[in-house]
Amino acid sequence: MEGKLVWGPNKLLNWSKISNELQNNPAAFCARSRNVAKPLCVTNWKYPQDLNRKVVVPDSHFLYLQSEIPFNVKILDKEKILKSENSLHGKTNFILLTPDTFPASKEYLLNLTFYSNKKVEHHKCRILVAASDDELKLKSRYSKNEVLRKNAYAILTNGKGGMAQIRGEWGILKSKYDSFLAANLHPDCPVDRHILFTRCRAWIVCSDYSCEISINNLKSFEKISNNCAKWSFCLPIGQGKTVDLDISLEMVENENVSVVKFCRNIPRPIGPPPSIRGVRDLERGNIPSDIGRYDAGNLPIKIIVRPDIENRNFHHVTKAYTGLEEEYPAAIRQEGKGFTFSPPEKPEFKMSASKGKFIYEPEWQYMIHLPEESERGLEDHTDLFSPGYFSFGLSEGERVEIFGGTIETIETIETIETIETIE
Repeated sequence: MEGKLVWGPNKLLNWSKISNELQNNPAAFCARSRNVAKPLCVTNWKYPQDLNRKVVVPDSHFLYLQSEIPFNVKILDKEKILKSENSLHGKTNFILLTPDTFPASKEYLLNLTFYSNKKVEHHKCRILVAASDDELKLKSRYSKNEVLRKNAYAILTNGKGGMAQIRGEWGILKSKYDSFLAANLHPDCPVDRHILFTRCRAWIVCSDYSCEISINNLKSFEKISNNCAKWSFCLPIGQGKTVDLDISLEMVENENVSVVKFCRNIPRPIGPPPSIRGVRDLERGNIPSDIGRYDAGNLPIKIIVRPDIENRNFHHVTKAYTGLEEEYPAAIRQEGKGFTFSPPEKPEFKMSASKGKFIYEPEWQYMIHLPEESERGLEDHTDLFSPGYFSFGLSEGERVEIFGGTIETIETIETIETIETIE
């Protein structure tokens, strides 16, 4: 055991008492041994329960090894032996390793030798020393190529059991758990989530030119916070001109509501138009680093957004032929800049936009393949229903929001938005 005990130079140490103190309350003992007011954290390792586990030792934790029989431990970093210790005997046999036993946050090998009356046992196991908060650097922003290579996706939460699982590849589904809103419908505790808003498909329109918003024109995908993620696009609108568009999804805290926000960024200085080859590169999604010089300025553009909705437990899939093909369209009620979806089985779901109009144009998409469910050996196709599409203009620097949520929460949010607008 490392570290200097601090009971005082003139005091006679009672090793039996110290041993009992260590075993009864190792955290308090560690604090006292290092002259710290608060108990320190200790990670326990017990023989034989933990032989087949890879125990994680958090940063600054002591490692407390225990066994009913005497033992020795050697700590190895690859081939190098960092330390060898024999157990002390008290109520049990134990070894206490201080945090500085492990010089780095990585995996270490423990070579353990146990001495019983009849035989000697040799075992190996591994521990994983976790990094400190200062060392953690989690990547939250991915380029188009990284999204494709790493299958990047984000999980967002609303603080009351609801979630969204969204892909960096805009408009693509790979799992039945992918959704823009998987609501928790129980008021008091988390239960199986209920998928209401599955995905969005979108297009940008300028004059007679139309371009689907997709991975082809993605610049980056970024998780902003626990409840918000953003896609950034550079979209061609014809004649070699482009528009920078940000789309974000935000889950409203403690509400079964998701908000999709479309923001047209203010353009950078416009230069000469690109060559014919450059135009083709833009349309194929090959975005040059100096793309800002082709920005469309404040040319009028229109965004078309078609939401795909469901009404199912998130462990299931939707099958239109079970009667939903007639039931879902009949459950749609157009209201102002949005619609309400009121299936026979609750809950009711409502979507509305802060600007533009909603056009009722129901559409089914059948047998959408879910490749990750194939890998799991589960049912790997689902059907999706879209009641119509939203259409709105978007000027430079402007933001338009589309709300989607259970009807009681969405009406509350809309009321708040109206009050804020009036004020």
